[in-house]
Amino acid sequence: MLRVPNFIAPPRALPPRVGRYLVALGVVAVATGVAELIFRVFGTDRLAVVFLTAVVVVGTRFGTGPAYLAGLASVAMNNIYLTEPRFRFSTFTHEDYLVLALFALVAALSGRLTGRLHAALARSRCESRDRARLLEASRSFHAAASEPALLADLTARLREVAGAPVPIFPPAAHEGGVRLEAGPVPAEARPVADLMLELAAGALSRIRAAEQRVELRTLERTAEFRQAVLSSVSHDLRTPLATILTSASTLRAFGDTLPEETVARAYADIEGEALRMNRFIVGLLDMIRVDGGGLEPDLHALDVLEVLDRCLGRPDLKALQMVRTWPADPVMVLADPLLLERALENVLDNAWRYAGAAGPVEVAVAAGAGTVTVRITDSGPGLPVEALGRMFDKFYRGSAAGRGDGGAGLGLSIARGFVEAMGGRVAAMPGPAGGLRLQLELPAAPAPIGRYA
Repeated sequence: MLRVPNFIAPPRALPPRVGRYLVALGVVAVATGVAELIFRVFGTDRLAVVFLTAVVVVGTRFGTGPAYLAGLASVAMNNIYLTEPRFRFSTFTHEDYLVLALFALVAALSGRLTGRLHAALARSRCESRDRARLLEASRSFHAAASEPALLADLTARLREVAGAPVPIFPPAAHEGGVRLEAGPVPAEARPVADLMLELAAGALSRIRAAEQRVELRTLERTAEFRQAVLSSVSHDLRTPLATILTSASTLRAFGDTLPEETVARAYADIEGEALRMNRFIVGLLDMIRVDGGGLEPDLHALDVLEVLDRCLGRPDLKALQMVRTWPADPVMVLADPLLLERALENVLDNAWRYAGAAGPVEVAVAAGAGTVTVRITDSGPGLPVEALGRMFDKFYRGSAAGRGDGGAGLGLSIARGFVEAMGGRVAAMPGPAGGLRLQLELPAAPAPIGRYA
């Protein structure tokens, strides 16, 4: 808990010196009028308590000096105006001297009490103001997201406390943390300024520690990505390169003597492995774009059904038993045509690899409030629930056997990156009858009249 130092600020400004004494005489005049009223109504001349009250009021409001004047004036008015013979100054008796001494004592006590009350009130207000400033500064410093923002906030608050611009020296390392120092400030503002500097130094240490953690995590992810790329390249490029080299060397050495069927198969192997290498390299480049934040989608209103038709027209996907569940009218989304097509191709390619020997793949499209949902459900073995959260990780491959080579483990990660860059979401869940369901949610766009050609 912060301990705010006690220091006394100047008390509230009182009326000017002459004005306070004039006000004191006015209070005595009012007391004289009240005493006259009581004298006429009740016929008593024991009215010292009325003037004593006036002395107390002046002392508690304006201090010791005006209270002394009020006491002297009260004794005089009591002697001249209310004591027989009236309207004539009588010789002071012992009783008059006693009353005068009593009035002087009351004036001194009330004036001293007034001074203490004003000082205590001023000190309480200053402490309350400083607590509020420090509490607000603590909240603002800990909400700062960067070092420049924190230092700018500290500069503004020190200027408010000191009443003038205060220079802040560059942060310096101190006992495992950060130390902040500022230029000269007025003596009465120094305690609050020092505490603000301590609060800002603690918040700055937190910001730097968070930045170091982020940098460390980035370096760790970079190292993991580099290692994964190297491992994947050594695995996914070595096999197609070996196949291409073997087929090419065979054709060069024995091409003239081989049957036409064998030559055609060798050429097909070369073409297929080259396409496989191309897909892998394109996937790596897409992954670098996703990780590097270089995606700038060119969003347009387009029909997601037409994009699906183009994707499902691939020769390898035509062999699948497709179940299409979508409306006859266009379903418009706001998306980048190229990114959306690549994302859907990657998801459909995953379904093609793991749909099972003859199981159907269901592609369903439904429009909702502000979103369009595309669900692709295969009939393969699926994944354990604990593995669903990892399937969008880079280079993750399911353990279940599928068609082809199983891919490089980049397709779903790229698909999620593309969809999120367009303002959508991707989720994985078990299919209702087994298998795996991948769900893409895309922002909807107003549908024009007619269908895109």
